[in-house]
Amino acid sequence: RAKIMKAFVLAALGALGVSAYDETMAKLYLKYSGAAYCCGILGKGVDDWTCPSCKDLPSSKATVFHHSSNNANGFVAYTEETDQIVVSFAGTDPLSMDNWVTDIDTVKERYPSCDDCKVHKGFYEATLSVKDAVLDAVSDYRAESSTATIAVTGHSLGAAEAVHMALILEDEGYDVETLYTFGQPRVGNKKFYEWASEQLDLYRVTHSHDPVPHLPTESMEFHHLPTEVFYPSLLDPERNLRSSSYTVCNGSGEDSKCSNSYLLDLDVLDHLSYLDFSFTDNYLACKL
Repeated sequence: RAKIMKAFVLAALGALGVSAYDETMAKLYLKYSGAAYCCGILGKGVDDWTCPSCKDLPSSKATVFHHSSNNANGFVAYTEETDQIVVSFAGTDPLSMDNWVTDIDTVKERYPSCDDCKVHKGFYEATLSVKDAVLDAVSDYRAESSTATIAVTGHSLGAAEAVHMALILEDEGYDVETLYTFGQPRVGNKKFYEWASEQLDLYRVTHSHDPVPHLPTESMEFHHLPTEVFYPSLLDPERNLRSSSYTVCNGSGEDSKCSNSYLLDLDVLDHLSYLDFSFTDNYLACKL
């Protein structure tokens, strides 16, 4: 089974460079996003690439990053077979009070790269806390292969950090070829949306009544980045998302026919299950 899965993943990676949304690629980066939860508090298995999700991915070298003051964590991995560097950020760890503080720190602060841009202070400062560690790891792997492509991914809090890190990498002269996020909260104001939309080629996957994409709220003057890919409520008995139907939403970031079509989303289980991948099961396997 593992060999079959790895063959599937390698085929998916071979398709890199296609600009249209690719569900096969989304499933691939979900596993990378899941692997990031094996970093941080009680996490294990990323350094030696034996974590549950790692086993379904190509053999890779990985550098784990972590900041003790806010528990921002994840990894940078390089796969020689595919010549790709993947930067993956972990989402909110229920065991980490620091992560919860980051999530609720919704004060907006000025973003230095564009006029009148403001961003969620907690997400931005958490990313800055691991910026040097990520850049050092990317630089080291690029020294091994100057042709390596770069992908960035994350779920939940990690999705917001992935957006900021992708912008940092672009500013440092790297080309972020692939950026997939899952259950991403809003990151900045409308000016930030207008500016960042021109910098990044993002696919922001959302699932039905997941409440996190509605936070922070539009009434707080936050605005989503495009391009949202919305999966409606198509669930099997175990509440896993079937991958048979999705909508690639318009470029507004706040398409009223997608996640924003729901006035009130309170289903946390929709946040924890994406494309047949259970973040709950994955988290428990990482920590136990």
